[in-house]
Amino acid sequence: MSKVTTLVPLEFGVAGRTGRLSLELDAALEPGLHRGPCMNGVVMQGEPGFLSTAKLAHRVAMTHFALSAGLSIKWCLCPCHGLNFPGLEGGSAGAAFLLALLKVGFGDFNRRALAHFGEIEEAITAVRLEWVAASAAIDECGKFLPVDPRALILKLKAQADERPESRVRVAAIAQEQGDVPLAPAPKIPGLFLFDAGVPDGPVPVLRASNADDCYRQLFRLQSGQVLL
Repeated sequence: MSKVTTLVPLEFGVAGRTGRLSLELDAALEPGLHRGPCMNGVVMQGEPGFLSTAKLAHRVAMTHFALSAGLSIKWCLCPCHGLNFPGLEGGSAGAAFLLALLKVGFGDFNRRALAHFGEIEEAITAVRLEWVAASAAIDECGKFLPVDPRALILKLKAQADERPESRVRVAAIAQEQGDVPLAPAPKIPGLFLFDAGVPDGPVPVLRASNADDCYRQLFRLQSGQVLL
């Protein structure tokens, strides 16, 4: 059974919080996305909400990344501090699901589908998604879109506050994300630091235009042991 874990920053009202998204293959289930046992009793918001962005990511993965429609994928989202979610919403779920779906689908099941992506196959199988938080929305083609700047700041602060428990090492945001105080990190091209005086040091932020771009950058950074 293949399992992929990534960190999804969530925002509830005025408080930032992070959750750990887990995807795994389960041949005993019907093809598609299925809640895991940890999601029993968790309230899901209506459109546009968490579940709708997850389903969008699934459609994008099948349409633009040749993810097999026959995959049976079970997902869970647990808060990092063991608290109960009062509800789930937010566009960042789409980007997180897309990255994790590609890791599950291409890394262990349908490697030939990535033939035209070159080194992306190698990048997907190597990247440690459990150290990555996705903070971007996606469109119907899989392009990473900006999220609300105020919500993003709360999310990044929550990531910094919860280290090392959350294990987050870098946050992926949209290339076009604006109105967020980011300062370049010296000697690390393409990597930025969130400059807001958060405890325990800043959270590195990676700007990406889509899943391909995100994986390429994460692979290069990890190859240089930036994430280790």
